[in-house]
Amino acid sequence: MVSLMCLRIAFSVFLMLSAVFSNQAVAQHCAPLTESYLNRVSIEREKGSIQLRLSYLKYGGSAKRAYQAYLLAFKHADRDKVNSQTVQQSIEDKLMVTLATQVIRADKNRLTFPMVWRIDEQALVEKLLTEGHLSKERVKDIGGWKNFDDPLRLAIFIPYLEDSEYSKLDGLPNERHECTYGRSALHFETLSPIWEACFGIVNSRRLPEGKYALQANAPSPPKSND
Repeated sequence: MVSLMCLRIAFSVFLMLSAVFSNQAVAQHCAPLTESYLNRVSIEREKGSIQLRLSYLKYGGSAKRAYQAYLLAFKHADRDKVNSQTVQQSIEDKLMVTLATQVIRADKNRLTFPMVWRIDEQALVEKLLTEGHLSKERVKDIGGWKNFDDPLRLAIFIPYLEDSEYSKLDGLPNERHECTYGRSALHFETLSPIWEACFGIVNSRRLPEGKYALQANAPSPPKSND
């Protein structure tokens, strides 16, 4: 009788411990994040503005229905500094400027998160002038074709939901836990084009005084040895 009672007690303790450790494992560990990238990038022009149609793909990790995304701008000359530290630090150090932020929602397959950004060219250049990323003291002028001597890059930043400093808009999931596995952000990606803020004569037409436009070019290929 005593031995049977002991076995029952031991088995009960075993079940309790198994439940505790099982719950801890579920709470502390998520499936690995295996893919994270922009699977669609479309740049279209509208009068006085640029429309970016993007889609973020996430495979693995904890399934979430929404995230907060940021559209950032920084000087092309600062790219090495930006890539050497966290996005949050670059924002705090004012290496990057937040142009817009929005909640992005998963589509029906729960893998991709479409987003649309509309950039007012005039407002963007004025903001970067105010923030000191562009300066009227640093300008190229080739026969009236003028541009600021500070090429720009645009980037997408998606923080983890548990990053309360940067994930704070209404409409985000209540359950925010995700294992980060040492990553400071869910995603950060610089878009390929290098942008120039132009004025004066732009695309063979003269802009009114004080008006600006953006021009995009892919990074230049290596110079020929010929």
